[in-house]
Amino acid sequence: MLVRAEAEGFASRVAPELGEFLPEQVTRTCLRQARRPATFQAVRWRTEIDERLGQHEAIDGFLAATARHRQVIGGVAHGMRKV
Repeated sequence: MLVRAEAEGFASRVAPELGEFLPEQVTRTCLRQARRPATFQAVRWRTEIDERLGQHEAIDGFLAATARHRQVIGGVAHGMRKV
């Protein structure tokens, strides 16, 4: 089922699920989707970001240690070849 709507001075046929994007509906759509205390999720997002940062630091530390280990092992192996 299509909805008839006026957009920029001409009539168009728009599917109902797309009606919220028509110029005359954009303001209503934005206000409906605006942040409100009940939908405010910054605390949850901050918690998730902090968790991801901790994971990133752990992975970064592991990769740095692995690189140092490979340098040491490579240096030992290289030194053994000189003998």
